[in-house]
Amino acid sequence: MKLLSTFILFVFIICFKSFSQGVINGNFESWSNKIFFEDPALMSTSNIEMMMYGGPALVTKSTDAAVGKYSIHMKSEKVGNDTAFGYFIYGKAGNNLTGGIPYTDRPDSIKMKIKYHTPGTADIVVVLLFKKNGLPLTNQIFSIMGKQTKWTDTSFAIDPMLTQPDSVIFGIATCNPFTEQYHPGNWVMVDSVFFIGTNLQMPNNDFETWNTYQNEEPLGWNSFNLYYLLNSKQPTVTKSSDAHSGNSSISVKTAAFTLFGASLDTVGIATTGKVSMSGYSGGFPLNAKPDSMTFWYKYNNSAMVTDMAAVYAEFKKYNSTKNKSEVIDSAFALLPGSYQWKKTTVKFNSSSPVPDTCNMVLASSALIFGPGGIGNQLLVDDILFFYKGVGLPYENLIKNKFNIFPNPASSNLYLMTNDISSDIKINILNSEGKIISNTLLNSNQMDNNIQSIDIQNLPSGLYFVNIYQSNETHTLRFIKQ
Repeated sequence: MKLLSTFILFVFIICFKSFSQGVINGNFESWSNKIFFEDPALMSTSNIEMMMYGGPALVTKSTDAAVGKYSIHMKSEKVGNDTAFGYFIYGKAGNNLTGGIPYTDRPDSIKMKIKYHTPGTADIVVVLLFKKNGLPLTNQIFSIMGKQTKWTDTSFAIDPMLTQPDSVIFGIATCNPFTEQYHPGNWVMVDSVFFIGTNLQMPNNDFETWNTYQNEEPLGWNSFNLYYLLNSKQPTVTKSSDAHSGNSSISVKTAAFTLFGASLDTVGIATTGKVSMSGYSGGFPLNAKPDSMTFWYKYNNSAMVTDMAAVYAEFKKYNSTKNKSEVIDSAFALLPGSYQWKKTTVKFNSSSPVPDTCNMVLASSALIFGPGGIGNQLLVDDILFFYKGVGLPYENLIKNKFNIFPNPASSNLYLMTNDISSDIKINILNSEGKIISNTLLNSNQMDNNIQSIDIQNLPSGLYFVNIYQSNETHTLRFIKQ
């Protein structure tokens, strides 16, 4: 229970001490069905562990099948400073294999169709364990090493059993976890697993049936929804038709967070970064520093009125000397209950460097003053970053290499770009195509990737802006009030 709450508490304590290209999908109008991963029915795999730590799915369904439509594909891959490996198992993995499936016969051997490649020193292992009344009757580990790129029948003899078992554990891993030998690049494909000398087979032994873990998620945002789905509970981050504007907002609800039967915390989280058991990471790209942020929210905290929600923004910049991203600014708002849509403004440090990444976190419980109130619900809509006092949606800014704002403009026009690698020439033309001003910007002149252009002496009307950089030409237009 400590892991998640300690991390969230740490995040918000840091906020107290420290701390528009807009926010991606900040109006929460774009949602899609997200497939987290697929697992073969009745089996456990490494996929849930990889999702917990923000890694990729290492076990996948393949249409390259020896029999039927599907086979199973597993691989080992470098993740951070470690090597993660793929596995499937009838039972539960861990230091001590547990569980399994009912099985009541004594086969002579096990046969499967297999492809594999082990470019390093770590082998692929096959584990087979028959039990009766929880005690092992046989416990065998078979190793495979080398390269076999065509479907091949492979068999292993099973040790004789003195009595009839009541269950079996069977699994394959792309490394040897028992000897702690791992190698990125190992892969294995398996299909059509059969016991020989008996008619009693394991269910789904041809890998034709798969469970798909999926949910409707806001584009550009992530949540802990998967972990609730794995426990057959309702997701905590959902789309709401109660919107400040448009058709939808995001709903984040506090609920008991459990995993494998262990209660971890009570909180609802949505973030533009990655979610894992080790916290939040990543975010969306940003190439200019906003002055402030606004958003609209509702917060029903009737389940625990002392609870507060939180909206947190964190800006990072990659430090090439230290070879890591560092937080250069952060800010957040603690939100009391509100049954009406309420606008909130958060100001950022104007003197901090230009970031390359921003991560937003929405939390239905802050966990600063106590536990979260189960059932408390936060609605958020219309998140905007402001530059020079002008709010700019993220979707508008990612379309073009250059953007101008505000539009219409009165005294100053601002040019924003994500590329200051070379000098920029700017010509302003009137509606008749006559050049009325020109500016040359040195690549190191721009402030926060934004350049101010004085237009207060221009007559009211429609104008065009021609932007020249290297061999490219971009044309934009604006209205002078």
